[in-house]
Amino acid sequence: MALVILERISKKLHLLLSLLENKEFNQGYDVVLSHFLNSKNIIFLKEKERDKVIDELVCFACDTYFISDRTKLYEAVVEREKIISTGIGKGVAIPHAKLDVLNDFHFCIGIQLDSNLEWNSLDGNPVRIVFLILGPSSDQKTYLQLLSEITAMVKKEEFCFEIFKGKTAFELAQIFQQLEKK
Repeated sequence: MALVILERISKKLHLLLSLLENKEFNQGYDVVLSHFLNSKNIIFLKEKERDKVIDELVCFACDTYFISDRTKLYEAVVEREKIISTGIGKGVAIPHAKLDVLNDFHFCIGIQLDSNLEWNSLDGNPVRIVFLILGPSSDQKTYLQLLSEITAMVKKEEFCFEIFKGKTAFELAQIFQQLEKK
């Protein structure tokens, strides 16, 4: 079930990307997930509830990227979550928000090692890996490319098995980069 949902999401993202490439939007750049990923933007989550995890990740992103408006970012992510769950299946959620106050994309990963997070995921399963994406409202193409890259990585059979082998943020960054290459 989760793979069917991920496949549908992936196909829709690819369709949207192809449509955007034929229009005159901000062309951005080709997205390579590892360009956004390093050990400094990976956190082992302490919180156990969805909204608290979102707050933990938003605070982490604000500290990591020197973003000042934490409350506005948190509210935007939570409002987006109310539309439809960003729990895409296979234990993964991708909460995200686009805001005019941001000039660039900011990306964080939260890993919950101790317990499962109830997220109202599309496949009904709990979440343990949370990708937070924050970006400018004006760059739809890069935004969709990031979502597509994450979805493609999550669809890989070895994804969930490999991720939990990492015990430090540095090890996790290396695992993500290896998975991206496959």
